[in-house]
Amino acid sequence: MNDPAIRVDALTKSYGPRGLTFSVPRGAICGFLGPNGAGKTTTLRILMGLARAGSGTAAVLGVPAGTSHEIFRRVAFVPEVKDLYPFARAGEMVRLTRGFYPNWDHELERRLVDEFEIPMSTKCGKLSKGVGTKLALLLAVCRRAELLVLDEPTDGLDPIGIEQALRLLVEQVAEHHATVFFSSHQLPEVERIADHLVMIRRGECVAEGGVDEIRRRCRRVRCVADSADGALPPPVAGWRRDGRVLTGFSSHDTDTLNSLLAGSGIAVLDSEPATLREIFFERMDPQ
Repeated sequence: MNDPAIRVDALTKSYGPRGLTFSVPRGAICGFLGPNGAGKTTTLRILMGLARAGSGTAAVLGVPAGTSHEIFRRVAFVPEVKDLYPFARAGEMVRLTRGFYPNWDHELERRLVDEFEIPMSTKCGKLSKGVGTKLALLLAVCRRAELLVLDEPTDGLDPIGIEQALRLLVEQVAEHHATVFFSSHQLPEVERIADHLVMIRRGECVAEGGVDEIRRRCRRVRCVADSADGALPPPVAGWRRDGRVLTGFSSHDTDTLNSLLAGSGIAVLDSEPATLREIFFERMDPQ
């Protein structure tokens, strides 16, 4: 049980990850972030054994990805395109899924059918996008999986539905000791519930770790220079200039940065942890 919930090592795919390495600790709510085409969905498919890696390794709950049906017993996967049978009624979809999982939570099922207002007699193909998303979440959490792997789990939900879904995910970790690994483009949602982050760009990991740790490592800094021109020293090279004021991001605290800038005519004005949005755009900058 000391293995992380997910471990990825030097994973590559011709149309996805390019040497991707990261891990997700058990019991975490981990946001998986990156722009379109970064390799998020491909990575999730490799983890679930639905695609093959070109090279490298990946393991889920200590089991090599794609090598055992045990993963499907212990892991619930909700893809970006929700996998529902269009001609089955919502209630039939629930009964069909329920039969495969002996640990199915019947009480939670009843609660979510009511809370999500799922029309059990309606065919899945007739459900709105948001209701389809809610049904897919119900099918995932009620099986009492150790790990939830979710691709855009709030896609199509209105603000009330988003609130319900986020509370549900937090509940799975707090009350049932599950691990949640979810991709999302909604930074505010990730910032609200995630305690761990993995950011990727062009198939490579550009940030990984606890949310607080990442924010400590990436500080938004303003400096003042003696002059408004001239070359900038390495610690602040490429920072935005507004007259004598420089603005940028640094992993150094104020004292360390001032020490590195000693003799350059530049001093720190203020420094504070960056927001997740600021970190995301800073790490996604190809420069």
